[in-house]
Formats: sequence, structure tokens, C-alpha cells
Amino acid sequence: MTYPPSQIVVCPGPKDAFFKVCLTIMGQSSLRNRLVTFAPVYESYQNIPVLLTGQPPILLPTDRHFLPDPKQLEDLLRRDQTIALIVLNSPNNPSGAVYPLGLIQEMAGIIGQHPEVGIISDEVYRTILYDDHQHESIATYLPGQTFVLGGMSKEISGTGFRLGFVAGPETISQTIAIVEGNVSSCVNLPTQKGYAHFLPQDANLQL
Repeated sequence: MTYPPSQIVVCPGPKDAFFKVCLTIMGQSSLRNRLVTFAPVYESYQNIPVLLTGQPPILLPTDRHFLPDPKQLEDLLRRDQTIALIVLNSPNNPSGAVYPLGLIQEMAGIIGQHPEVGIISDEVYRTILYDDHQHESIATYLPGQTFVLGGMSKEISGTGFRLGFVAGPETISQTIAIVEGNVSSCVNLPTQKGYAHFLPQDANLQL
């Protein structure tokens, strides 16, 4: 996927980016203010919806390989009109599961029938793959609904140097940028300078 600068917001870490996407889209009084995710779940997916809306996420189970059942999601979307966001996290934290292409395509076919629902595709671990697994992004199929999260600390082992980003539809990304500018201003300058020096020397993330 390729995004212009107008569709990218840089934040002090991917967790911060996740918070700001949710803050932009979900409100306590919004008609759609529920977040759906899949067990087992990263703790921020549980805590941030409660903080913003007073309601926990809708947590759907996964199979013995920690993969979601698209039919369960399809049934939920059909009967529940309060859903604002669905989180897909592949490679998954904490299970390590990598969603195969067929599953991503099936999920895209289901969610695409509900254009009023957004997707947060947490791809922070996209460069950490084993056993010939391939990373697939649902943004390839639903770019107008998907907010892709990434972070430098995991991708290039920059632990502690917090820089994340969200890439998504331009109109909402511009609103997220306003939230970012008023809440955090920017990522601290030493972190920006460090990554700016490193990345041209390792554009393929091979070091």
C-alpha cells in the first residue's frame, strides 16, 4: 500500500495512534460507539473503549489456531447497529497468529457490506514473521474503511523510541491530525532525527 502524506498521521507510538483513531471516531453519545476485537486481546483494545465510551469492547472468540470466525462477525454486524470499529491484529499480539490471505479476503467481503463501519488494522508486527508466513493487509481490499497502524519500535527494534503512525482515508485522517496536533504536538525531535538518519541506510529493513 502507498499513501500520500495527507493520509498519514505520525504519533508518539502506535498505542497513541490507536487511541487517537478511537477518539476521533467513537464518542459516548455516538449512535455507533462500540469496538469489536478478537480474543486473546492486547490490553489497550480493552481499556481505551471503556475510557472513551464507558463500554467494553465486544470480544469475539477465536479457534484453536487463534483465528477468528468470519461468520460470527457477519452475524454480529447484521444484528448490532452500534458497531463503529473492528480491530484486526495480524501478526497478532499476544498469540502470534498470522491471518492467511483467504481469511483476510473473507473478512473484507463481510465488512465491505457495512461501509459505515471502520477497521483498525494493527500491523505493528508485520515485519516479524516465521515459518514462511506472509503478511496480508485488509487495507488492500478496503482502503476506504481501513486505518493501518504501524510502529518503528517493533519494525526496526527501536525499543523506547516511540514513533507510530496511522494511514487511512484522507478526510478522517485530517481530523486525526488535528487531534494529534492539539494533544501531543509531535513526536520528540531526537526520535525523529534518529529514525531519519537510520532509515535511508536500511530502507529494506535488513540490518
